Amino acid sequence: MKKLSDVYSVKAGEEWDPKLKQWSKTLKKWIPNGITVNERPDAHGLLDTINSSLAHEIPLPPPLMDQKLREDLEAASVAQWFGGYLGIPPPLPRIPATIFEDSP
Repeated sequence: MKKLSDVYSVKAGEEWDPKLKQWSKTLKKWIPNGITVNERPDAHGLLDTINSSLAHEIPLPPPLMDQKLREDLEAASVAQWFGGYLGIPPPLPRIPATIFEDSP
């Protein structure tokens, strides 16, 4: 499972790193190396920091409060954690236990 998770994370990075790179210029003062899915600071960590700051009413620089930034961070995080599972077919239907009652 760990290897699958790592592969899904790399795939999410390939999709989202270019989109997150667009924020680099705006956030360079606070995040000099930019945001990526798999390196530090990662999208999930930054989103967690922003949400924690909001919950505890800790002020942040206005660029970090940008709604579109938060939406991109959330989408990248969801893709990293769950995107790989989208290709798995739905589970087979359950067989009702009642069909086994007449079994010898």
